[in-house]
Amino acid sequence: MTSKPEQIRQRVKRGELIAGEDLHGLSFAGMDLAGGMFNELNLNGVNFSDCDLRDSVFSDCRLEHAQFARANLKQTAFNQCVMAGGRFSESHIELTMFNGCRLEQSDFSRLSLNQSHWMSCQLAGANFSATQHDRTTFYESPLDGADLSHT
Repeated sequence: MTSKPEQIRQRVKRGELIAGEDLHGLSFAGMDLAGGMFNELNLNGVNFSDCDLRDSVFSDCRLEHAQFARANLKQTAFNQCVMAGGRFSESHIELTMFNGCRLEQSDFSRLSLNQSHWMSCQLAGANFSATQHDRTTFYESPLDGADLSHT
């Protein structure tokens, strides 16, 4: 079943679980998806730029090469997601949890990581250049080859 972005937005606002769908390549840019519950979705290449994703939960989703530029990810949780090559530059990451995620080669440059937690994540080659860290935790999340310049 393929849904259009506006249909997904309406379902999120009704409190429905969005699960088991192939939504790859869709654009949700600028949409309010706050409080969304996303489970076992193919979201590869999806555009979440300028999206409000506060208080959302992504579990077992594929988000490779997804765009999160300038997205509001405050209190968002990502659990067991494959997110390699994601673009998070200038997004709002505060009280955000990444648990068991694959984030290799992802771009987190030019943002503040406020009270964010990275638990058992793969971060090889990720770009954290020019980020500010305030009470950020990296637990069992190796930063091999990550760019930490100007942090």
